Amino acid sequence: QKEIEQAYWITLGRPPTEEEKKVSLEGFNRLTAEAAKFPVKTVIGPEGLQGGPAKTVGAHPALLEPGGAAPKALQDFCHALVNSAAFMYID
Repeated sequence: QKEIEQAYWITLGRPPTEEEKKVSLEGFNRLTAEAAKFPVKTVIGPEGLQGGPAKTVGAHPALLEPGGAAPKALQDFCHALVNSAAFMYID
């Protein structure tokens, strides 16, 4: 994935190794599948009964954006990358 390589360049200043690419892609795919599990439910509340807009509940905000679960998965991946061991120690 191009996004994975770009995330490595931005956070670590280098491209991912082949092993990092493989592990990152597997993780990204798992994160995408997990983010897609959030159901999207439209509920008509008091506002809807009075002619106002219906409210969408039960979904992560990123899933309501174009691209589906991928933006949320990329956000989670980047968060994990910033929390990696590379940022825990000072050389």
